[in-house]
Amino acid sequence: MPFSRPSARRLAVSVVGVIALSLAFDTGSAAPIAAPAAVKPAARSVVTIDGFRPADDRRVVFVGKVRSPRKACERRRTVRLRQVDQGVSVGKARTTRKGRWRIVFRSHRVEGGTFRAKVVREVVQRDGRRVVCAADTVLYDSRTGN
Repeated sequence: MPFSRPSARRLAVSVVGVIALSLAFDTGSAAPIAAPAAVKPAARSVVTIDGFRPADDRRVVFVGKVRSPRKACERRRTVRLRQVDQGVSVGKARTTRKGRWRIVFRSHRVEGGTFRAKVVREVVQRDGRRVVCAADTVLYDSRTGN
């Protein structure tokens, strides 16, 4: 009895599956199994704190920017600001289309000192493609401005 098309396909898929499994469980090979070719390295992201200023007598505004070679990694990123010396979370904000962010908080809650701005690793979909945006952290001393 000759093979019909569906069973020939099943046979081909089975053969490919057996070969793939044998390669995956081959313990005698010296070379590790390579990662899939579709995985791309993360696009570098750099978060900056450009400075701070008093908004009024009770509030302070921190401003900064997220930069990346991929524009998708600058837009709508969440930036978290933390006062390191006291261990207090100051606030979080989303970046604008140009990567700018600002966080307003009450100054009586947090003293001056070292602040940390952080963006976490994020995977975004743009035009049907996945873009991996790398994480970054920066420290800023409000007493010295560095």
